[in-house]
Formats: sequence, structure tokens, C-alpha cells
Amino acid sequence: MLWAVIKKEKKTRMTNRILRDIRFYESNSPNVEGHYPGELGSYFKPTTDTKYIGQRIARKLNELSFISGTFDHIYINLTTVLDKNEILISKRFVDKRIQYVDYGLEPSEFNSLNEAERDKFTTELVFKILKRLYETEISCLQFIDKTKHLIETFGDKVVIEYKTKETKDYKVGIGYQIRPERNSDLSRMILHYIDKNIDVKCDVDLYHYEDIYSMVDTIKISDNQIILRPKKTFEAEIVAKHYEKPFVFNIK
Repeated sequence: MLWAVIKKEKKTRMTNRILRDIRFYESNSPNVEGHYPGELGSYFKPTTDTKYIGQRIARKLNELSFISGTFDHIYINLTTVLDKNEILISKRFVDKRIQYVDYGLEPSEFNSLNEAERDKFTTELVFKILKRLYETEISCLQFIDKTKHLIETFGDKVVIEYKTKETKDYKVGIGYQIRPERNSDLSRMILHYIDKNIDVKCDVDLYHYEDIYSMVDTIKISDNQIILRPKKTFEAEIVAKHYEKPFVFNIK
């Protein structure tokens, strides 16, 4: 009996993954073995912001500990095979951490939109597909609606909260933005420090938003400075070569 309970708990943990990424693909053939969807560009023209739209939504949901299920990557496949606006939850199995969702669309209709219109369409499509995937799960829909509101309000400047340190004397919040400026491929780390006398924000450019996970492990306050130390891992050492480390901010 005990073994059965342990097995059940292990299975539950394995299926309760938190969403990590949303990506976009395209195809003009059925999404089945032998016909892999490819990167956007041959049929549907992406904008400079297309891939970041999926990342922002996924990472904001990740911040909220959004449980995606057995998978933690959603691949949205724009396809000419389905009827216009048809959504098909694909049964194709590539990896247990990946869920394909096919969406019927005409390339000429999508490509005729300007960049702002395509970005708006893509953003709305992501939320439409999320609501379809989780249409029977009330708690998931609440997180989706909350994220949708934040994306509509702040757009590409939405802040994803990452780490917080709070004492009776101060609070430090660390977050990041994914490519907040259209004329730059850089992301940005945002630091917000508050105590009874000071309320200040600072920022640092990131070559990739995921660098923050390596570069910020611990938060220390010493001699009117905020010191953010990186993780002590091989991967963090590689990432840290691109930055001055540790990150240090003067409170005053």
C-alpha cells in the first residue's frame, strides 16, 4: 500500500510541470511523423518581436507558477492544412515536455498585416490557444486572464518578477524585461530597492533574459551597496564571462 502511495505521489510530481516556453512554427502539410513543422518564414512572415511574444507570456505565467501539465513547452504551428481559425490539439508525440497545437491560417492574410498588426494577432492567438488548452481548468484560466491583462497593459515592457529579499528594514525585488526596446535585442534586469527613506530602481542590460538565472543567486546588502552574486555552477561561469560580476548597486 505504501509503495502504491509513493508511486502515485511521484507520478503527480512528474505531471505537474510549470510552463517554460511558447514557440511558433509553420507547415503546409499535416503535423504527423515525417512532416515536421519548420521555423516561421517560408509561408508566414514573423516580425522582429514574434518569438519574444511567446517568451514574455510563458515567463510571466512561469512567475505565477502556472501548472501546464505533463508538458512545459507549447509549440504553436501555423498551418495551411486546417480550416481558417481551426485549433487542433496535436496528438503528435515528440517529447513528453512538448505540446503541439495546430492553427489554421492563410499566409496571404497574415502576411498582409503590418508588423504591429501581426504582433497583436500573434499575442491574441497565444491567449486563444491557452484558453483552449485549459478550458476546463478554472485556476489556469484565472492565471491566463491575469497575464493577458498585464501584457495588454505593459506590452513588451512587462516585468517578470524573479527574486525578492525582504527584512523588517528593507525590500529588494529583482525582475526582468524581455527585449523591451524594439531597436535592440537586449533584455533588461530591473532592481527595485525600498526602505523607510529610499525608493530607487536600477537596471542592467542582459544579452539574454535567461542570464539572470545564472547571474543572480544571492542578494546581499552591505555598506550601502546591493550585491547580487551569481550561482556557483559551470553554466553560470560561462554566462558570467559576459558581465562584470558580481552586480553591485549603490543604494544612495
